[in-house]
Amino acid sequence: MTTYSTNTTVRPASPLMEKSKARVTAVTQSLEFKVLTGLLMVLMLWGAAIATFGYIAFITVMLALVPTAFVLLILITVGK
Repeated sequence: MTTYSTNTTVRPASPLMEKSKARVTAVTQSLEFKVLTGLLMVLMLWGAAIATFGYIAFITVMLALVPTAFVLLILITVGK
């Protein structure tokens, strides 16, 4: 072999790697994973907005949640 030649043999993946790949694929397709990933992304974006714009970004989200809190309090009071 010369210094410029490459080894072209391809070895199959081990059975452990195949099991791991199947397990990761199954987990990432679940609804729980998608919901938690979406929630994490929203929190990360909110954190980036707070780091960029400061107190204004924090207060804006809190003010947007006020109507939601009122609706939840009314639903709890009514008994639904």
